[in-house]
Amino acid sequence: MFEVHEERLQALVKRAETPVLGLLGTLLPLDARDAIRRDLGVMPSAKAYSQRLEKYPALFGVWLAEHVMQGLGQDGHFSLYPHLQKAIGVSTELTSGEKELLWRAFRRAMFRLGIQPLSRVSGTHFMADEYVRQAGVPIAFADDLALRMLQAAKRVGLPDEDDQEGVLAWQATLLTKLVPPFSAIARRAVERDSLGYYTRAFVRVYLNGGQAATKDPLEQALSKAFATGGSSHLRRAAIPQLIYRDGSLGVLFPPTDKSVGYKLDFGGQVASVQLDAEGGFRPLPGGLHREVVVQRDDGERVLSTRLWPDSLSNRLLIFSAEGRLRAYARLAQGDPVELAPGRYFALCRFEPSNRDDWYEVNESPLLVEVPLEVRPGAEVLIRNGPAAIAVVGQNQPSLSLRGPSKGSLEGMEFWYADVEAHIEVPADWLQNGADQFEVRVAHGDRQALLPVRLDESRRTVVRLSETIAHLGLGSGLWRVVLELRRTGETRAAQRQSVLYWGGLTNVSYGLKFFYESPPKNLIASSCAGLKVGPQQMDPTDDHSRLIRMAFDVGGGRFVHFSWHRPGVFVAVQMPCTDGTTTSIARPLGVAETVSLTSPKTIVVSASEPGYICLGSMRTFVDFSQKASKAFPASFLASRLEPGARTLRYETASGQAAVDLLILSQPHVATNVKTERLANLFEVRVVVTGEPTDVAVTGRELSSGREARAEHELMAGTWHNNDLARMQVYAAPAGNSHVVHVLIDVETFKPGIWILGFGARIGGVWGRLQDADEGRIAVAFSVDSVGKEIPGKEVVATTDTLELPDVAARLTRLNEHFRQCWSPVCWEQQQWLTPYFSALVDRLRDSEADYVTELVDMAMCRPPEDGRPGYLSMQFAPAWLNHAFSQQRATYKRVNIKPHPLSIALRATTELKGAVAPAFGTILHPTAALPFANLAEVMQGRRPKGFNLATYRAALQQTKLEGAFQLEDELFLPKEGELLGPLHLAHCWRDLERGFASSQLMPNNRKSTALALAKKLALHRCTFDQTVCNGLKGQSLLLRIGKHLDEQLDDDEQLKWEHMEHIALASAWLAWFCRLEHRQPGVLSGFHSLLGNLRKQVEVPGGTIADCIAYYLQVAPATFAFYLLLWELVQTVELDPVVQHV
Repeated sequence: MFEVHEERLQALVKRAETPVLGLLGTLLPLDARDAIRRDLGVMPSAKAYSQRLEKYPALFGVWLAEHVMQGLGQDGHFSLYPHLQKAIGVSTELTSGEKELLWRAFRRAMFRLGIQPLSRVSGTHFMADEYVRQAGVPIAFADDLALRMLQAAKRVGLPDEDDQEGVLAWQATLLTKLVPPFSAIARRAVERDSLGYYTRAFVRVYLNGGQAATKDPLEQALSKAFATGGSSHLRRAAIPQLIYRDGSLGVLFPPTDKSVGYKLDFGGQVASVQLDAEGGFRPLPGGLHREVVVQRDDGERVLSTRLWPDSLSNRLLIFSAEGRLRAYARLAQGDPVELAPGRYFALCRFEPSNRDDWYEVNESPLLVEVPLEVRPGAEVLIRNGPAAIAVVGQNQPSLSLRGPSKGSLEGMEFWYADVEAHIEVPADWLQNGADQFEVRVAHGDRQALLPVRLDESRRTVVRLSETIAHLGLGSGLWRVVLELRRTGETRAAQRQSVLYWGGLTNVSYGLKFFYESPPKNLIASSCAGLKVGPQQMDPTDDHSRLIRMAFDVGGGRFVHFSWHRPGVFVAVQMPCTDGTTTSIARPLGVAETVSLTSPKTIVVSASEPGYICLGSMRTFVDFSQKASKAFPASFLASRLEPGARTLRYETASGQAAVDLLILSQPHVATNVKTERLANLFEVRVVVTGEPTDVAVTGRELSSGREARAEHELMAGTWHNNDLARMQVYAAPAGNSHVVHVLIDVETFKPGIWILGFGARIGGVWGRLQDADEGRIAVAFSVDSVGKEIPGKEVVATTDTLELPDVAARLTRLNEHFRQCWSPVCWEQQQWLTPYFSALVDRLRDSEADYVTELVDMAMCRPPEDGRPGYLSMQFAPAWLNHAFSQQRATYKRVNIKPHPLSIALRATTELKGAVAPAFGTILHPTAALPFANLAEVMQGRRPKGFNLATYRAALQQTKLEGAFQLEDELFLPKEGELLGPLHLAHCWRDLERGFASSQLMPNNRKSTALALAKKLALHRCTFDQTVCNGLKGQSLLLRIGKHLDEQLDDDEQLKWEHMEHIALASAWLAWFCRLEHRQPGVLSGFHSLLGNLRKQVEVPGGTIADCIAYYLQVAPATFAFYLLLWELVQTVELDPVVQHV
């Protein structure tokens, strides 16, 4: 009676993609329904129905699930078994034995139909959960769900169906919008949809013009929603995702078709992020954040993820191998965590007691990373003593990829060459149903099927490369969808999408990409640092730190990859006050301060696999697949060992080793005192902890000579070293210790010395500094006969120095003041400030002779391991502005350095004669557009009539090429790009970084500088009528793009206001600096103007020179840009040699 109906229904079930039985009720014909009702009237019992399920799984399985689905939709609450009783035709309550008999038969029926059951076969409500899962979204709620999905699509866009992670991210965003009064049962059904069926069905209906493509009841409900709400064009979704990468959490912002602003809210902290069209990864500051919320600049919440509900040590988060959050759990919770088969990482607040493969990623708060391999139906336990959490693999076939892949700095990954799919099928799927499976490989409308032949262990490996090649895509990067399913069926048991580079055969450690033919969808204009050849792509020989490539993968989608060029690189990521993170490139081998409480992160990149080593720590990183590896500084501090302070990279082959950073763990000093005792100079430093050794480092100002002494603390023992004869010992003082350094003055090498101190405490060497990272040092001067020279006498002898000696000493003192010194040292070395001023006064009016030294001082950067955000108050170029007011030929003596000032000042020397030859060779062609005689300029004739408004418009209208290079901290515009859009964009990016860094350490001088810049902007933001016609009434400020105030929050608006004021102040300073050698005295007049405005600023502290020092240190690229621009303008408009060519 049922055979024909069963055969037909099974065929329909095979062709249906619906992952649950409850939504397949429409496939049951009326005559089949009548037959089932008659049959149930004859033998109504759980046993009889179980027998029918064994014989006719499709008919009676769909019938049962449909009743549950309809019943839940009517009641709107959890009342399961009355609907089961109605479905099987009984009126009495089922016994526990009957419930289990019916459940087991229903479960076997699902296996036979290729429907995934729950993995749990015990625990709380495991049988009831199985029925509810198979009900899916009750049809009664489908219309409501469809309307919610359409509303979400209009606000956040739609994902691409072939982007499985994008589908799941969109569905996760949808779940945040399914709030009461929306049905909790329907929401739970969407939440259980691990393959994104509901979302993909919605996308299919949209792509079909808002019409259902099948008779699927869900698609019918979706089509109604489109008919009601409209099926206008929906943009592509760009949904941020929370990512766990290298021990830290962050938000991955996807590429978009325009610049987008976001607001991040994590743990009560709020940060604004403005991203270009390429998106990017933004790490979050360390800590146990309760929740991460991302809100788009239009107010739309696009990500909301719970993390750590508290700081208890029984919590853990579970992430996929790609770093996406999959579950949060705690030890000893009632139910196990159920996950799809695959590889995962558990981030635990405890050290597992039953495993030894865990890896500590943070010491305080403790965070431990545990790799997990979850197999179908298998259980993995993580224990901490008697408490445990079980992770269970879902009872479904698994598909995981193995083979060559390449990860980028953005966290993107592509596969290439011989990629294999490793497949495993649970025994239940083979014992209760067909044992034939296949892999569907698809790209758009192209697809190929690959048969799967399982071995005795129910596993197999299939090669995918040849099948992908048969799709006929050609050479290039493509998105490919992989589905594992039973042979002949439409429904997928596993689904994933990957990026695959067809035709790529190998990627060398030197980042040479070998292929059969060039990728046809490579976007050449968006590539950088690469030379594309017929058989390979090679890194070019330029000075950019990054190489970059981009592909058009179809449908208006672009994929960007970047890597550090071949070599070894290290960077430090530091949190800013606004909650964002700043990355700063570090030269190899420099010193870096780390501590157990440090919030920063050390990021290492290399070209080939190798080991990151520190003392006994030896961590392998496959850099051929992974672009970088991050280490929390606090973790590295916990791994420091006596005599082992160098973080090193060693190649896996053992052929090369590179010192990355010399790590120092500072020790806190709370006080410093100095005293003369007869012929001894004593330094007393109070430290926390018990020291065993002390180090004294000295640098002499006049010669630059350096010396170092390290001695064990031992009273009564005198040591001879390169500095002097000295004795060192320590004595307890309450909870602290006092280090005594006694120096025999008569043996001290002559000169003006700056002495710094370090100590070994707890077996660890570290520099002495205060709790705020201020360094400990004293200044001491001695003559050639071993007699101390008081500071006042040192200052008084400045007049007797030769100017070359003045310049040398000022250079070293300028460098000294670029470091942050502890206030406890100020009293002892306070005479260095008047000494600095005296040296500055001696050099005044001689700037032309010492341009090389003064520009070097302007380019002097703070030490790499100094306190972030510190700005020097004694900054020589801020007092000696005339260094930037010399004849341009003078700047041929400027040293070639990777600094904006070096590039701009040396470029000014090319502005001679007709000037025009500089356009396109030194200057960007855009710089020629503002001249009135553009046609003549293009022919090499002298330019005339510069118009600032035309230049501003040209910068806005010229396409900004190579903007991705701005993310490279070491990037500098090169010849041919100067004064073009990229140069100006770099100025703003440099200013943004500098301003963010200055915010790390607030002080009155910074507040004064910002207030003065604001006063200047209000008083004079445009040129007056005394300048050439093309400048009159024009604003000096040049921008790339526009920041709409309504798109920025208050903090972001204030930041951009400050930056614009700083840029304007820098532009005015540059204007008068270049005008000074043409109209002597104008620079002094500008200083007078600033002085009058300073009187109107009520912020205490900070002189005019202090404010200029702030602008030069925060915005060096902006100042350099305007120096070059105004030199071009003034050369053309004011210099007779050009006017009369």
